[in-house]
Amino acid sequence: MDEYVSEPTLIPEMPDLFEGLELNVDYEITFKDSEVFGGRLSLDVNEGRWEASIYSMKLGRRRTFQPDEVLSVTKFGVGLIWSLGEFL
Repeated sequence: MDEYVSEPTLIPEMPDLFEGLELNVDYEITFKDSEVFGGRLSLDVNEGRWEASIYSMKLGRRRTFQPDEVLSVTKFGVGLIWSLGEFL
């Protein structure tokens, strides 16, 4: 019986925005297209790229996004923490 050895998977460097966010914390994310989602994030690597998604109970749907789509991030109970490409 031949033994199967998988190829190593390289995980790309996580974007600064995603690296600075916490899981199981509520955020409000304002996107450049003016859509606003409030909820909790999940992070994943998909086809060699980091992506985040947020589920809005208010809107009843999930949005998957890249850092370049985000205008600002507000952490509930703390305030604005990220705007125009940098942490405050």
